[in-house]
Amino acid sequence: MENQQSITRDKIEISNETYLTLKKSVLSNETFLRVNISSKDFKLKDSRTAILEGKNVEITRKALQELTSLFGISQQFYNSLNSSFGEDKDLLNLLLSTIQGRKSTNLTFVFNLEENKIVKVYMTGAKLISDAQYFETLETVLRKNPGAYIRNMTLLPNSDIMTTMLNPKMEFNIGNMSDEFFTAGMTLNFTNNQLEASFFTQRLVCSNGNTITDKLCTRTVKVGKDVPDFIEALSTSEFQINSIHEFKKRVDRVYNTTASLAEVLKVENRLAGLFGKGIEGEMLMGQFDARHLKHAFGPEYMMKTDIHKYLKTNITMWDLTNQVTSISSFIEQKRLLLKDPRINTTLQIIGGSILFSDYDLPPRNIKQIF
Repeated sequence: MENQQSITRDKIEISNETYLTLKKSVLSNETFLRVNISSKDFKLKDSRTAILEGKNVEITRKALQELTSLFGISQQFYNSLNSSFGEDKDLLNLLLSTIQGRKSTNLTFVFNLEENKIVKVYMTGAKLISDAQYFETLETVLRKNPGAYIRNMTLLPNSDIMTTMLNPKMEFNIGNMSDEFFTAGMTLNFTNNQLEASFFTQRLVCSNGNTITDKLCTRTVKVGKDVPDFIEALSTSEFQINSIHEFKKRVDRVYNTTASLAEVLKVENRLAGLFGKGIEGEMLMGQFDARHLKHAFGPEYMMKTDIHKYLKTNITMWDLTNQVTSISSFIEQKRLLLKDPRINTTLQIIGGSILFSDYDLPPRNIKQIF
């Protein structure tokens, strides 16, 4: 075990000073301002601009979608409005008349002070818990798990908060597999007015992190009265012990399952969509190289997309998982400041999702009768 620890990369942990600074910025409204306004008084200049207290304020697509869904407006209608880019006044007027024709209700608009945009909309009073209660919950979980620490914390542009914690007392290994030693932990995310905890593992040999969002390893609470029971459940070791059991079963499977060409290319496409174009995207995509596979199969097989799921590659699904999470580790070890802070967390979720996927090819360690 000491040998494994000796080649582990730098410990990834946010300092207490960094945590307190972020907490203060949230609780003192330094980054986000919440404004309550009656739906009767709400106005839109176009599908990208709201009028609040006589001032034009940009509204994000996501916030506009949240607004329309609050009033039962269909996704199809929202898509039509969204595609108009503010040019279709009839659609805009229909939206406003629909909102203002309903019973008057108070809406809370979350305003990102740095970006000068409305980034979230919800019914006033609908927030599950306050931001202060979120930090209290986080600190309660840490206090009841001595030695646990915050690996990273991200304040998203729409005011959601995502936190990953590790518990060094929850170290484990998988069978006799070399290098497969892990530290368990969890994420505690306050997103979309709900609390969600997911199992998290860090591979000691390279600090790669996986966030397991499969239903077997995730707990969610959306109703205020259920929050105390939710917090109590997270404060015990049962959630993590059960998740470790499920994680071990899945690793045993992926460790012995060869990745198909289709599965590798699917991951490559997901990463390309996540990173986007530009220098930043090219740098990150450079950490995931499927070109040797494309070259090995050649144009003839690359064009036959219908058989890609039957073609074996020279890597396993476990290798594929670690290729994805190693990009996350690269970001963290290099202390890269990305334009979109969600990229790193999403990489860890993609890595975890590979473990719980249905695979194209069968595991090699299953005995075949015929």
